[in-house]
Amino acid sequence: MFDSLKRNLSFVLVVIMGVAAISSFYFFYTKQKHFSTAQKEFLIALDTLKIDKHELNYLILKNYIYAYNNNDEISKKLKKLEEDFEHLIQTDIFVNPNYTLLQKDIGYLKNKIDELFQNTQRYLMFNASIKNSLLYLASHQKEFAKWHKQELLEKSAQIVQSLFLAKRINDLLYLQQQNKLQSNPNYPKKLQRIIQLFNMHASYVVQNLPLLMRLKESIITSDILTLIESIEGRFAQIALQDSTILDRFTILLLLVFAATFIFLVIMLLRYKKEHMSLIQTTDSLRYSLKHDILTGLKNRYAFEIDKRELTHPMAILINIDRFKDLNDVFGNSIGDRLLVETGRLIAGLAKKHKAYVDTYRVGGDEFCTLFSGITTHKALQIAQEFEHNIAQTTFKIEGNDLNITITIAINCNPPLLENADLALKHIKRKHTQKVIVYDETLALHQQAKKNIETIKMVKQALKEDRVTPYFQPIVNLKSGKVEKFEALVRIIDGDKVVPPFFFLDVTRKTHLYLDITHMMLEKTFQVATQYPNHRFSINLSIADITDDALVESLFALYQKHILIANRIDIELLETEELYDIPKVQSFIERIHSFGSLVLIDDFGSGYSNFSYFTDLEIDILKIDGSIIQEITSNKRKYHILESIVMFAKSMNLKIVAEFVDDPQIIPILKQLDIEYAQGYLFSMPQPEPVLNLNYIKR
Repeated sequence: MFDSLKRNLSFVLVVIMGVAAISSFYFFYTKQKHFSTAQKEFLIALDTLKIDKHELNYLILKNYIYAYNNNDEISKKLKKLEEDFEHLIQTDIFVNPNYTLLQKDIGYLKNKIDELFQNTQRYLMFNASIKNSLLYLASHQKEFAKWHKQELLEKSAQIVQSLFLAKRINDLLYLQQQNKLQSNPNYPKKLQRIIQLFNMHASYVVQNLPLLMRLKESIITSDILTLIESIEGRFAQIALQDSTILDRFTILLLLVFAATFIFLVIMLLRYKKEHMSLIQTTDSLRYSLKHDILTGLKNRYAFEIDKRELTHPMAILINIDRFKDLNDVFGNSIGDRLLVETGRLIAGLAKKHKAYVDTYRVGGDEFCTLFSGITTHKALQIAQEFEHNIAQTTFKIEGNDLNITITIAINCNPPLLENADLALKHIKRKHTQKVIVYDETLALHQQAKKNIETIKMVKQALKEDRVTPYFQPIVNLKSGKVEKFEALVRIIDGDKVVPPFFFLDVTRKTHLYLDITHMMLEKTFQVATQYPNHRFSINLSIADITDDALVESLFALYQKHILIANRIDIELLETEELYDIPKVQSFIERIHSFGSLVLIDDFGSGYSNFSYFTDLEIDILKIDGSIIQEITSNKRKYHILESIVMFAKSMNLKIVAEFVDDPQIIPILKQLDIEYAQGYLFSMPQPEPVLNLNYIKR
């Protein structure tokens, strides 16, 4: 009985100690949590200020470098920096008397932010006025051309270029030595006024650009970041002292807590929590095994399981057209939301039909709906319904209105997805329809087998050094002499010469394409050394020059053959749309830095994207043979050619007529003042450059 009472008293004592420990721990926890939250908010506020300053520096530099940058972002960033500072000084950390020592440093920081605000406002004012003057100067160059004053046009171009490139004080010292545009009493008054305004704007830029530079430097080199780091250092010292006291109190509480039965309760609770977590993890794994995490739809694994349970399954495979382009333009976040919304719409449309089984996400931008026991005709109706509804839907995502199209393949022949995917790739290449039904008569497996054989052939040709350039001459129609050669890729296969349309498209998405391009470039450079009086051009697509590995390989060859690099030109295929303009501009600038030229190939055959000329420095225009070959018999083609020539002349572009194979074409080309011609009339592509041509007639 005594032992029982002792145990009961011990139990009561443990309970009392436990309750006391829990109460103490709860009190300590709430205080410590509030204190930790205040510290965290203070540090986050400091970090936010640093980020604001770095982002402001970036916007200032971006604004300074690019002439047409919008100042609104800088104003917004200034306002955000001020708001974030207000948030900093309102944090609860200053309730603790230990941290009032930071107030002095905060006051210094406020002064620096006020100074930064004033300097930035002045910078924006001068920057806007200077850029307006620069834009005025650039726009009025055209006026001198209209007055046919070549000396004014050249001098103004020199001044404008110098002003646009001036980014350092040394540049300004050079600019100050430049002569202004010289007027002439004999000039019309309007022209004299234009010259006077031009000189005034040029002088304004030269006078105020140093101040703009100094303001930019004062903003970039502001002491704000140093002050923030100083505040962080002092804060860390004070916080370390407080943390030491808290640590000691925590240890005491833990010792008391460990002496009570609460330890056992915690173990039990932990076990229960782990048990529940294990159940949740198991359920999550089971779910993720069969479901796509992003869209919540079933995945490919679930599709394979579900189709086995069906006697007559019918798969409708759906691919979002050019989803990668949307993802690149709008970002992964919007791209993911678009996938979710598209999957939801497809599933909603499919559920209306009785034979519906489920909807699956089977690839990055591919969905599949599975039906049981429906006819091909019914599946075609459903697919057309999908295609029509999605094409008519505007997806509103994060303030963006997005419209997409889809391509669909229908298949009931095993293997379901594999055959549907073959059909989908086939229809994507053809660009002729949006829905296709897989059929053995399409011979897609044979085409896939042929592609594999082509890739093997190309691999072997690369290994045996049988990939080689053939050269077709480009003739000066005035002199009748060959001035240039276009290098065209060929594969030598025994006695046969394999042209590129048999293998280039197949290898374009493999590493072999890069190897082919590199070999073509290397051999063209080698041949060019033997013909010092002639230029050579090499074909590249827009996709090629946005491939970093290929571009670096190209410029490595330019550097390696620096003495002949200025005679190796690049022909860009005009049949591709232009996407990454800054990257293409950078590529062209690097090409021009070697003295090489840039040509637009097959102009008039594809998109005829005039942004090529507004955004890019093009030197030569090659007009597609589909126009040239019919100008003797088709008036429409002649007028198209005439319009292109007028446009090219207005842009100071040289012109090459391609696919010239009829002597009657030559007089028309000369009449239109087209400088160069290329085609079978002169010579077929040959393994070595040919100077003696089949047809030369002035």
